[in-house]
Amino acid sequence: MNFQVVGKGAVGSLMGCYFHLANVPVSFIARAASSHPTFLRPSNQPLAIPIETLATRSSPFERMLICTKAFSIQPFFENLVRDNPNLISDSTVVFLCNNGLGVAEEFESLQIRLPRILHVINTHGCLLHDKNSVEHTGIGQMIIGSPNSDVSDTLFAEVDDLARAVPDLRIKVERDPKTFATWMVKKWVMNCTINPLTALLGCKNGELLRSRSLLDVLLKECLVFVKENYPHVEIDEKTMMEDILRVLRSTAKNKSSMLVDVESNRRTEILYLNGRMVTTGEDTEKYPFNSFLVRLISSRQPNS
Repeated sequence: MNFQVVGKGAVGSLMGCYFHLANVPVSFIARAASSHPTFLRPSNQPLAIPIETLATRSSPFERMLICTKAFSIQPFFENLVRDNPNLISDSTVVFLCNNGLGVAEEFESLQIRLPRILHVINTHGCLLHDKNSVEHTGIGQMIIGSPNSDVSDTLFAEVDDLARAVPDLRIKVERDPKTFATWMVKKWVMNCTINPLTALLGCKNGELLRSRSLLDVLLKECLVFVKENYPHVEIDEKTMMEDILRVLRSTAKNKSSMLVDVESNRRTEILYLNGRMVTTGEDTEKYPFNSFLVRLISSRQPNS
């Protein structure tokens, strides 16, 4: 297996570093080629992970780890298929590592031959110090699977091998589509509850522990949406809140990705999180707090 990481942010850099340290062949795909090493802090050991571009690559992608923001994925593949169609083959496998829901549906609108797709749910904490330096700030896991039943046993066996090869990432392979769908929706609820509130309040995760009433209101609205739109997914409100509070405690000193984006005046993933709930006027009335957050966060980012 040869892996190509698209998106050299915190998650992409973390995966690239651990793959490299485990001797799993990996390279970064970037806008410009570079020979600059990557560092997994606090170690000062330089990791010589190849950095290539679409223009310099000649052979098809084998295993693509897509670690970009959700809103960048569809444009990336549209440009890839238009300008470099030879880089996608029938054997290419795409691992989607994005936050939020809706990316898979966007793929369906593309008039292209799509490769096989697996989803990655990441709960590790990681911090990008600069474009070549990442720190693993919180131990979590990576759950890999699909909400669809079209994944072959051979591909799952390959991911099993990857999990054994890279133990530091604590990869869990989930073969059951219904169970994996539940994992996906729970992670979405988690992000919808934590990320926009930290961005709104300008605080680190742990400070939300003093805002339980806001968490309660936001969670209740999210679970109404889940019940109506994902009836096969069962989420207990009390257990979900306990999970949210546990994450806030374990990542107390971390900043959410949405807060970092707002502070850096970058576009956020709000439309793939809370924005999934408020696409009509009726939704605005049904989910008033989420609607408020979507409008407020959207107004604080470029191109809003």
